[in-house]
Amino acid sequence: MVEYRYRYRYFYRVEDEYSQAVTTNFEGISATGRTSINLSATYGDQADVLRWNLQNHLNWRSNYESPFISVYDDEDVAFSIAEGRKEKLGRQHVTVTKIDVSKVHGQIEFRELRPLAERLGVWIPDKAYHNSEREWIFLHDIPDEAVVGVVDI
Repeated sequence: MVEYRYRYRYFYRVEDEYSQAVTTNFEGISATGRTSINLSATYGDQADVLRWNLQNHLNWRSNYESPFISVYDDEDVAFSIAEGRKEKLGRQHVTVTKIDVSKVHGQIEFRELRPLAERLGVWIPDKAYHNSEREWIFLHDIPDEAVVGVVDI
């Protein structure tokens, strides 16, 4: 048996009718933005592109098409956020998608949000800060085989 190599086995994605990246049967989840990004960049032009895209991803009022897909490493946090979207924001079609990290393979990349933002000197807006505690971002896609369930809230 192959030893599991990630800190978390599952991630959870919260979506509603205003989400850019949505779970699609037989396709997985794809970000609307397709900008080429090096998630490991620390300086130079590549770091500038990463920094700019991360700053815009964290601006919830922006109509920017993000190449990132936000997920959470804690099921309770994800369901709490989903319930908040429904009850406080009045969203109608809220779901939580369960993602099996062991089925993410190939060129798919993901990073923990806060350490990435800290490394790049990206300020996390107050409105997004609480959610970012358990947040990770995928770059571009999450494959269909990693999507193991979707719950309607």
